[in-house]
Amino acid sequence: MLPEVRSRIGSLLSVPTRSGPLYAHRRCTAYYQQSTPWLCASIEDAAENTCASGQDDSPAIRLETAWFGEDTYYNNQLQPQTIAANAGVADADLVLLVTARAVAPCATGGSSSGAGTRAFASMCQSDPETDRPTFGRTNVCPTELPAPTSEAGQPIAFSEIETEAWIKTLMHETYHILGLSSTSYSLYRDSETGEPLTARSAGVPSNPAASTEVEFSCQGTTVSRSVASTDTITFHQERGMTCTGATDLITQGMFSCVQRVIVPPSRDTARSFFGCTTLPGIELENQDTTSCVIHPSHTEARVQRTDLMNAVKLENRAISAVSLSVLDSSGWYKANYSAAAPMLYNRDFGF
Repeated sequence: MLPEVRSRIGSLLSVPTRSGPLYAHRRCTAYYQQSTPWLCASIEDAAENTCASGQDDSPAIRLETAWFGEDTYYNNQLQPQTIAANAGVADADLVLLVTARAVAPCATGGSSSGAGTRAFASMCQSDPETDRPTFGRTNVCPTELPAPTSEAGQPIAFSEIETEAWIKTLMHETYHILGLSSTSYSLYRDSETGEPLTARSAGVPSNPAASTEVEFSCQGTTVSRSVASTDTITFHQERGMTCTGATDLITQGMFSCVQRVIVPPSRDTARSFFGCTTLPGIELENQDTTSCVIHPSHTEARVQRTDLMNAVKLENRAISAVSLSVLDSSGWYKANYSAAAPMLYNRDFGF
């Protein structure tokens, strides 16, 4: 299935400016803050750099030492210390690590109960220059897989319908890793200039600026989340919704908010698809499945019901121009809209 996922996504998206091997990088664990940007004072050993799922407490996956590129840190004399690059990963724009572990939030009831999570994913490394996701992890929930019908140790037999459903599930999760995610919107860049759309930290330019962060209580703990700039996502008072921004969302809940990705590719696609020349952009789901976030990680199912990136499980979903335009808005990819699946539901309805 994974080769088919790679093929389908490769026909929809390309990375226009990359060449050479793809590299992982060691995390900086401390900084000298006397200069701007800050200088890295220490870095983790390659063996300590792992790819966690982001949503469960299962063991993280260790990234292969051979994947790591050149990294530099500074000693206490502020002299650069460089670790040479290894081979990296040839002919790759993204490395996807896949596990099948029965951990939270996988449900024990399976899909027949209607309550199961089929899979979940997260990005775990990004390009140090562009912020484009480069390494990610997807966990498939074993309770959602077909029951084995062959001898122990043999591959699970999938029907044609099950195979297609799992291909779409893995594409959905990979799209989250690629950038249609609550954790990625504040890292989007202008596709023309390459400049960040949301303010960045002067000390660590790969991080959003502290001024973009909001703190709130969620599930018994205090969390901090970055709010994407109004050049990326805007809040709208529509359909009786009164939410005007992150502060209202925190007090009223996500269900009271209408959020839209308004970067030109999303804006133009929304206006073309829905037949409305004043539509601000692509609407995001206000009943999202991810807790403790400001921005949803799915497209709005109410108006984009057959798009693969909504959170509703429908067998006839496919990657449409709607979700493709959101990734096109990241500034990281060149989208091939001619390869997107047609979506007729709500076309020209003016949403």
